[in-house]
Formats: sequence, structure tokens, C-alpha cells
Amino acid sequence: MFTSSKLLKTIACGAALTLVGALVPAGVAPVFDGAAWAQENERPKPRKTKKAYVMSLAFNRPMEKVREAFEAEDYATAKAELLKLKKKKGAKEFDLATLDQYLAMIAFEEEDTQGAIGYYREIASFTDIPEYMRDGAIYALAQLYYSVEQYEQSLQYLRRWFDLETTTPNAQHYVFRGQTLYTLERYQEAIPDILQAINMTKESGEPVKENWWQILMSAYYSLDDFQKVKEVLTVLALKFPKPTYWHQLAGIYGELGMEKEQMGLMELSYRQGYFEKETHYEVLSQLYLINGAPYRSAQLMKEGFEKGVVSEEDYKNFELLSIALTNAQELEDAIPELEKAADLADDGELYQRIGLLYLQVEDWENCVSSMDKAVELGIDDEEDALMILGNCQFSQYEFDEARKTFRRTVTAARANKNDQTMKNAQKWIKVIDQEQRRYNEIVAEGLMPAKRGN
Repeated sequence: MFTSSKLLKTIACGAALTLVGALVPAGVAPVFDGAAWAQENERPKPRKTKKAYVMSLAFNRPMEKVREAFEAEDYATAKAELLKLKKKKGAKEFDLATLDQYLAMIAFEEEDTQGAIGYYREIASFTDIPEYMRDGAIYALAQLYYSVEQYEQSLQYLRRWFDLETTTPNAQHYVFRGQTLYTLERYQEAIPDILQAINMTKESGEPVKENWWQILMSAYYSLDDFQKVKEVLTVLALKFPKPTYWHQLAGIYGELGMEKEQMGLMELSYRQGYFEKETHYEVLSQLYLINGAPYRSAQLMKEGFEKGVVSEEDYKNFELLSIALTNAQELEDAIPELEKAADLADDGELYQRIGLLYLQVEDWENCVSSMDKAVELGIDDEEDALMILGNCQFSQYEFDEARKTFRRTVTAARANKNDQTMKNAQKWIKVIDQEQRRYNEIVAEGLMPAKRGN
């Protein structure tokens, strides 16, 4: 099969299509290594045949002009001469196959992939030509169809090539078929081919290519076989240490419910300086919280803010920091962080949580303002918010306001058929009446000011 280095580069460029990997938090993009396949098949070795093949004398001399024009890259002249020869009578299949090879190469130069496919299909249909010409045409068709994203046709020719008695597939060929199957989302079928390529390469003592592991990992991930994904990602992380692999491996440990191992990997990634994204800080901070290390969670988020990696525009980041500080019993520090989150989100639920924190530190005035805001914005459990609001109002001797709030709670609870909350609110109203009378008596005796505030 006559080829040129320039043609091979064209094949490689056309065939190097990117596959989108299944993983997230980071994605894998295995790529068809067209250049490697092209180089390996640059000049197929002639196989032993029962007859020698030579061009007919009527074609031999005109072909000299074609070769000269081709070498001079005068493809227009070469193509014109070849098309004339194709019309010539008395041509043998070998003559026509040789003409088609040149025409296919010219089609490549003219970026006419479909034209090249047509010529190779004709070569593949001949029966009285050297085996290496037929085999090369079949394999070229597999590559060409892949390059134009006609993957089913590519797979058909690949399987035909594999079934030939005259071919000996190597690791690259198995990867090609495996990736074609992967692209067709036939992941279960793709895996044996990729494994075969990996095993063949290991046996030869050569290093396995990184993107082969990527394809294998993506196939397992697409099948939700996370245990196998973990095994392959471990190889990738050790042999090709990159931040992406460490973080993906940590994510897979999370999928497998191995949160302590996940935290350990994320910590190792952090120590290696692999924390480059906001999600890295968020994930490890959450893992610290889950595993009972809220102080470390808070410190990590603070570091992320200081480095400018963690965004101050996303309320969830401040919310996470406030949760960590709350769990670390740093309530005074947690409140302003949660207020930042609530201001960004304008969310009633967050203001309710702020009110609860103020309740815990007995800051009744800010508790009231926060709960007022929560009720105003609307929350899922309004009755609960009203109970907290009434409690804070009562605690700073705002008896009339507290009474109104608890009556409102009774109405809401009755409408929602929440008998227990309704009873609790009614009890609070009685307590308010009693405490207000006692309070008025104390004030009348001059034992305390009419409203002592906090």
C-alpha cells in the first residue's frame, strides 16, 4: 500500500477525536491516538501470496507521469491522469487498486474524506490483489469512518480486519476497537479490548499509555462499577501523578462510602499543593465536618477565602464556614458568617438560623430582628419561626409583641392542624400574662425600670 508521510499526518489529524469522559468532579477525555496507528501502518509488509502482482504494461509508463506529478505535489495533474487511466480498458484489479490508492491520497490532500472512503471501498472489494493492499484498505476505512464520526461503519470494518487470517492485531489495534466501542457507548464490550491492549503492552515491557487507562476508567465509570474505577484511578494517580486523578480518586472513595479514606486522600492532595479549585476546599471542609473536625473545616475555608480561591459571591461558602464555626462552638464568629450568607441569598431559612444562634447567645434584640426578617421572607416552618420570635420578644420584656406573636402562632398551627405547637403557644400566652402582671408589680414598687432591655 503506497503512502506518504504527509498523508499519514492528515489521517492522524482526522482521526484524533476527543471522547468526553464520565467523571465529575473532573472529567477524563481519552483520545484516539491516530498518529501512532498511522505510523505503525505506514508501510504494511507484503505477505506471501501465490502470485506476483505487477502493473500491466499499458499502465506502467503513464504511471511514471503520475508519480512525478505526485512527488512535485502537483495533485491536479496527477488526479487528471489517474482518472484517465481508470477509464482505460483492459485494466486488472491490481492496476485499478494502485490507481485508487493514489486517488485516495490525493483526496486526503484535498480534504475530501468521503472521496477517499470511496476509493478505499473499491480497493477492499477487489479479490485479485495482494493481501496487504486489501488489508490496508479495510483498516484505512475503519480509521476514515471514525474520523467522520460514522462509528458503526468504523466498527464494521475494524471487525472485518480483525477477522482476516492475514492480520496480526497488536495493542494499538485493540485500543482502536475498544475506543470505537466506547464511543458507541458499548462499554461492556469495550473493556476486554482495552484490557487486552494493556496486558499485551505490559508483556512486551513497554509502558502503558495514560489515555488507555483513562478510557478503561471511563468505561467502568459509565457502568457504575466504582470498585474497578477506584483500581484504575489508583494506577493513574501513582503512575501519572496529577491533581485531577487524586481528586477523582477521592470522589470515588466517597461514592463507595469510604469517607475517612476520601478525607485522607484529600488531605494528601492538599499537602502536595494540589488544591487549585473552590470545590477542593469545599469538599475537604465538608469531610472534616462529617468526620468530627469542625475547627479544621473552618480554618480550611478561611484559608480558601484568604487566597481568593473560594468565592465570596456564593452564599453557600459562608454558610459552610458558619456551620463549621457553630459545630466548633465558636458561635460569636459563626453569626457574622451566616449573616453574610443570608444577605447574599436573601433566604428566610438562613435568617431563622441566625435567630437561633442569637437565641443561644442570649442576644434578644438581634434575635427578634433576624426572626422578623425570616418570617417576612417566608420559610417552610413558619410556626417554628414564630415560636422563636415570641420567645426572644418575651425575653426582652416585649410582652404585648410576644403575645401577638404567640396568638399568630396559634392561628397558623390550627390551620395546619399542628395540635402540639398550638398547645405550646397557648401555654406561652398564659405565661406572658402571668409574667406581665408580676413585672408590672415590680416596676410599680420601683424595684426595676419600666423596660430594662437586655
